[in-house]
Amino acid sequence: YQYNTGNQIVDLILHEKKMLAEEKNIKIEIHNEPGCLKDFKTIYLCTIFSNSLDNAIEACNELEDNREIYVKIGLLNQQVTILFENV
Repeated sequence: YQYNTGNQIVDLILHEKKMLAEEKNIKIEIHNEPGCLKDFKTIYLCTIFSNSLDNAIEACNELEDNREIYVKIGLLNQQVTILFENV
């Protein structure tokens, strides 16, 4: 996969949701700081990423223009930040 969040399941979810979005002609841009999710429980991360990306894709499906999703995962002041944005 092209992601290295520190959690293989999240990396897989990001990859699969990106493929799903692109099949629906939705541009999705994902940036992550390598290893930033390595200390988190997988079950919580799966829920956050799956639900948030499903919601973003669903919202884009209702649009004719600007069908884009931006995701940023990183560290800020020693805290993990996760941004999901329909652009």
